[in-house]
Amino acid sequence: MITSEMKVSQVLAQYPETIEVFLQASPAFGKLKNPLLRKMLTPRVSVAQAAKIANITPAALVAALNTACGSVSESLASEPAEIENDPALSRHERPEFLSLLRPEQIVLVDVREDINRNTDPFKKIMLAVKQLADGQVMHLVNIFEPVPLYDVLSHRGFEHWTEEIGGDWHIFFYRTGRVEGVEEKVSSIPNRHDSTMEEKIFELDVSGLEPPEPMMRILATLPTLDEGTSLLVHHHREPKMLYPHLTERGYEWITTELAENSYRIVIRIKKDD
Repeated sequence: MITSEMKVSQVLAQYPETIEVFLQASPAFGKLKNPLLRKMLTPRVSVAQAAKIANITPAALVAALNTACGSVSESLASEPAEIENDPALSRHERPEFLSLLRPEQIVLVDVREDINRNTDPFKKIMLAVKQLADGQVMHLVNIFEPVPLYDVLSHRGFEHWTEEIGGDWHIFFYRTGRVEGVEEKVSSIPNRHDSTMEEKIFELDVSGLEPPEPMMRILATLPTLDEGTSLLVHHHREPKMLYPHLTERGYEWITTELAENSYRIVIRIKKDD
């Protein structure tokens, strides 16, 4: 049975016939026809997030998907099988301060051509986020609404405002001055590294990827880093299966839980005491 927490990639792998439901739900899902884009984008998107992209209720989309694959149960019988717009998903008004920004305060990141060239724009977006100066706002232009990105950046202290113009999506990301989550879990790393100010960082985001790809990417990236460079990993779960491999290879780490389904892992070469 399909649930709202399942990734779209998992749904399509198990029930290929459900692609027609997504295509019917929103023109934004037209890119799912492209096998490369389907492989690139769907592991990051849950069914619930797909419903937000289509501006419908998760319950309606789940019901339609289960109907399409013949998995309707009593629990779904009372849910709306038709896909309808949900008034509760209406967007808030444009923040007034956006109209007062100077041109140099707006960083434009247009990823429409990246998508059309079948290129994953995630790294480009996250690099722009990392380079934002205080007081700057990122103006993202995309051919679909990047709902999963809202969660990723909210955990990094960003809010957003979204509007659709002529079939393109314009999203303004701006800092709120807060970061969700403060619980820190220290695993096998001494405090002597915490004050290192000149440490070089290489960021890797494996959020939304299905096992074993996150571990494979992390372990493949570590040997490529220069000496003295730490790997900062963004993950949607705590990678407990990774830790023995790190110990075996001579690494130490700090894992920080930022929020539900959002972890930050800093990995360094272990130095002799």
